[in-house]
Amino acid sequence: MERSSVSQVASATAPRQENQDKARIRPWRRHWFQIFVSGLVLLFLVERTLVATGNPNYVPSAILLGAFLVPVTFTTYLYERLPNWDVPLPPLAICFIWGGVLGMVVAGTLEYDVIRTLGFLPKMGIGVIEEGAKLILPLVFYFFGRYRSEAAGIVLGVATAMSFAALETMGYGFTSLLASKGNLGVLDEVLLFRGLMSPAGHAAWTGLVCAVLWRERVKAGHATFNWRVGERSRRPSSYTHCGTPSPA
Repeated sequence: MERSSVSQVASATAPRQENQDKARIRPWRRHWFQIFVSGLVLLFLVERTLVATGNPNYVPSAILLGAFLVPVTFTTYLYERLPNWDVPLPPLAICFIWGGVLGMVVAGTLEYDVIRTLGFLPKMGIGVIEEGAKLILPLVFYFFGRYRSEAAGIVLGVATAMSFAALETMGYGFTSLLASKGNLGVLDEVLLFRGLMSPAGHAAWTGLVCAVLWRERVKAGHATFNWRVGERSRRPSSYTHCGTPSPA
């Protein structure tokens, strides 16, 4: 009896001790910090080479590095910091790659169809379409996956949203570069603004909705969609795209 109680206490305190050990790791030894610094260095080197040589072959590399720097860093930060996560890297990579691309394709197609039908597309419509499209793959894990904790829902949702944000930023960066006739300063402004705003926009909304979904499933004991999920989904989607800069 004593052995079983001791083992239960040890198993309960192990995750807490692990989280405390993670908190004591110095910033420069964390993977998210290393990714951010190395990404900045690579972006600087690519843009410096682009300016020095004038070779347009470096433009895709600059846009790719600039667009994905903050999303990859933020996703890694959450993966390292959230307690009680139970999501291995393969499902996280699936959400980051498949979720973002699938969301972009679905959102772009629906937005085009709405514009063709109505002749215009209000900001509210953009928000509803894009935020719904980002939930496609997280909902697959919600209904059919084995990852049950609220932290798992947050990580899967944010990974999808950050990939979506990065791909969208690549599009805005490319069109802004064309509109400015190759002005790298304009490109850097778009990449910087959208990169810094992505955690507070795309990631915040999708992470919040997924957190509520996973939490309500834990309470109900099965997958559910109730008024709490609908309420949390409705509020932020109205404001997510209000600060989106024009690519022109």
